[in-house]
Amino acid sequence: MKNFVIFFILSISLIGCTNNANTAEWNKIDSCIRNSDTTALQLLRKIGNDKNDLSKADRMRYELLLASAHNKFFISMASDSTMKDVVDYYSDNGTNNQRMEASYLLGCVYRDMGDAPLAIKYYEDAVKQADTTDKNCDFYTLSRVYGQMAERYKEQDSHNIMLSYFKLASKYAFIAKDTLGALSYYKNEELGYYFMGKYDSVFIINRTLRNLHRQYGYKDLAALPSDIEIYIYITQHKFVKAKYYMDIYYDYLAKNNIQTKGVGIDNDYLGL
Repeated sequence: MKNFVIFFILSISLIGCTNNANTAEWNKIDSCIRNSDTTALQLLRKIGNDKNDLSKADRMRYELLLASAHNKFFISMASDSTMKDVVDYYSDNGTNNQRMEASYLLGCVYRDMGDAPLAIKYYEDAVKQADTTDKNCDFYTLSRVYGQMAERYKEQDSHNIMLSYFKLASKYAFIAKDTLGALSYYKNEELGYYFMGKYDSVFIINRTLRNLHRQYGYKDLAALPSDIEIYIYITQHKFVKAKYYMDIYYDYLAKNNIQTKGVGIDNDYLGL
């Protein structure tokens, strides 16, 4: 009996150590994904070779992270079957954050499959899972959900809805301390105002954005004008101002070895 008790205690301890080790590995991969480190793909590929030996909990975590990595690194997802299983699993076993991320990634699968209505449905489901009153809420992922919702409505020319979701994406990215993400979403608000013909709002956003870039230490980005802003100046026949900002724009592209394709404002630039 004494030997059995000792064996039981050791078994529980070993299980605990294994779970802790797996959690550390999952957290490392998640961190790599969020920091755009492709090491995540290498680690997931290695784990994937033996994924059938994983417990169900670890296999679902693996599939969730694999979808997250594919989404992050622009690897198209062509099937919804696995992520539907992941969503079902976390609906019964996961935290609010896990349920939100699973629904979000299933939405991204449908985005890649070209099914915007289903993508939006699962983005909306993801939002419903977020508890923004909880200090542990995954505001980073929540900001991405709203960003993707904004993009889908942009594709449908629903500019008011698009604008409202970009505002929420920026708000939650700031809360997540993802400053560049927040500023990127804020910049995208200019699209809504441009398509609604509110050009003064476009100029206000870009002036504010330049100040915010300076405030947060992104001096190169602070100097970079908006192509939409330049295009408005051209359509208003304010060619001197357009030329001034386009010179800055193309100096930035040259400095950072960014190639253009000779379309859009490139053609306008040739005539200024």
